Amino acid sequence: MPTVSILKVGDMSSRIADDLTRLLRQVRRDTNILVSAAEWRRIVRQANIRIFIIRLAGRVVAMAILRWHQLPGRKVAFVDDVVVDAAYRRKGLGTKLLKTIKNWGGSHHLRHVDFTSGRDRKAGHAFYLALGWRRRDTTVYRLSL
Repeated sequence: MPTVSILKVGDMSSRIADDLTRLLRQVRRDTNILVSAAEWRRIVRQANIRIFIIRLAGRVVAMAILRWHQLPGRKVAFVDDVVVDAAYRRKGLGTKLLKTIKNWGGSHHLRHVDFTSGRDRKAGHAFYLALGWRRRDTTVYRLSL
């Protein structure tokens, strides 16, 4: 089974940026998204973000972004963009990513991690529940600016 690593600024190349962007296109509704290596470097440099990746055959085939911030009395964490390349799904890579994030978060004193998943991603919902994640009784709101 491949290992999960945390992306470092020095690891960033145009090939890795292309791999990450290719993965984003598989999970986001905006399939035209284009993120440069420079933008990925800016993201990775942020002290409160970790990009967890799995590489196979020299390519990034799975990723998840963990971000957190401190609030009075608690540290709040969110996972964004959990995606395994379509060619590598159902091989345990998503499980490995999310278990690694759980272990990392626990060792860094995060009490819990939240994320959102689109209503139509039924297979993903079943997967998350099977891994011990629980639905929250909340409604998400957005204000476009």
